Amino acid sequence: MSDASPNQFTLPATLPVEDLLAALQARCGLAGTGRTRHRHQYLDTWDWRLYRKGRLLAAEPAPDGLRLSLCPNDAGAPCLHQLTTDLPRYASDLGPTALGRAVQALARIRALLPRLSVDATVHRFERRDAEGKLLVSVSVEERTIQPAGGGRGHRPPVRVRLGALRGYEAAADRVRDCLTGTLALPPLARTLDAETLAALGLDPGLHPPGGPVRLDPAMAAHTAVRRVLAGQLAVLRFNEPGVREDIDSECLHDFRIGVRRSRSVLALMKRHLPRRTGRHLRTELAWLGSVTSPLRDLDVHLLSFSGYTGLLPPGQATHLAALQHYLQHRRRAAWQELRAHLDSPRYARLLQAWAAFAEASAPPDLPEAADEPVGPAAGRRIWQLYRLARREGLAITEASPDTDLHELRKTCKKLRYMLELFASLFAAGQVARLRRPLKSLQDNLGEFQDLCVHAQALAEFAEDMHRERRADAATLLAMGALIQALEARKREVRAGFQHQFRAFAARRFRRAFRELAG
Repeated sequence: MSDASPNQFTLPATLPVEDLLAALQARCGLAGTGRTRHRHQYLDTWDWRLYRKGRLLAAEPAPDGLRLSLCPNDAGAPCLHQLTTDLPRYASDLGPTALGRAVQALARIRALLPRLSVDATVHRFERRDAEGKLLVSVSVEERTIQPAGGGRGHRPPVRVRLGALRGYEAAADRVRDCLTGTLALPPLARTLDAETLAALGLDPGLHPPGGPVRLDPAMAAHTAVRRVLAGQLAVLRFNEPGVREDIDSECLHDFRIGVRRSRSVLALMKRHLPRRTGRHLRTELAWLGSVTSPLRDLDVHLLSFSGYTGLLPPGQATHLAALQHYLQHRRRAAWQELRAHLDSPRYARLLQAWAAFAEASAPPDLPEAADEPVGPAAGRRIWQLYRLARREGLAITEASPDTDLHELRKTCKKLRYMLELFASLFAAGQVARLRRPLKSLQDNLGEFQDLCVHAQALAEFAEDMHRERRADAATLLAMGALIQALEARKREVRAGFQHQFRAFAARRFRRAFRELAG
């Protein structure tokens, strides 16, 4: 894709739009054909992942409903289009179309939200031959862009589009020469520019918070840990409105990752932190993790529902509809309960204490190890976690209880959090190479744990639904068959554990983890 379109231009601030409209007729030989007004919206996810991947999804009125257009943000690049009756909430609402598949690849399971509204006044010009055939067209667009829901609008530079028709390239070239030469219009590079978004108070070009912060290996350990904690606090603040508004399940998922990462780093690096403050934050974050668990657990069940139905014959899978309704009912109650916790004084005090500690210039009561350089301190901790995970994994046999795999999974999570949060301390690519075998092992352990939890939870749901008369015999039979299918899949996943663990425990990866310790 080119950085600028040969057929789209912007109006310099020194040229009034009225002068441009007059010049198109007087100097470029075009005839005005009228003016129209229209409104369209840009849709994107909570974390702006379409925009960050260079795509814009626009919706505008059409005679039979709405016209959706997925376009590269580079001006002039080809677009995908689709007619629909309603705004899609998720990419799956678009069906198995070219545009639907493209949006699915970008948004995944995130909700599509109206992010911006655009009111445009379009002035149209054209040139025809002596027989009345259209040779070339030009449109001049004056736009006002606002955040969804209203707020202060912004008027970006006027956009000029040249419509070149096949077979009449010479006519288009002459008008293009007039636009770029006579009128000195610069080419348009981006359909939605950063200046416009900044003027609206938006900055989706940056990745959402949560990535590794830049740390110096010589930095005092307590300073580095507090920077990491400040980054994770930003994760919570970014996702909290999405949790409160129930935008999609990923807002809560990312919120909880920030909580778990913070708990891990507070525990694993506690010798470098004030004892009382560290203990208080760990206690309060454990509480926050516990009150967010019920809603997340129900989200996981609902996200897994299509997988549930795929494990049963079609005729039996239809009887799971009552289970889906039951989960949705419980989810609504769990969300309302979580909202109450987020409105509580305890949550407000936690955020206040978290921010005060993470952003303090010199926290009181620092221990002697606080000023130890973070590079060797973090490296040793990562090496210790790897050794623990390797020891736990080597002890697992076919006769080991399921809880042993769960304990290994928790250790691997802590190891991954440390690798990700302190990645900037190590050579580029070093952490990425170590994450690959760790992630493969985690995927195996994570699926196994989900299957254990889901099978047990479904048995409890069946009892509750029977007691509350929310399920008939066919539904209960289908749930029983589903539990058996999950148990069978659990055995398959466990059979693959040793293969994944051997790769993780291989000598070359053991040496690589050892090198992080210095």
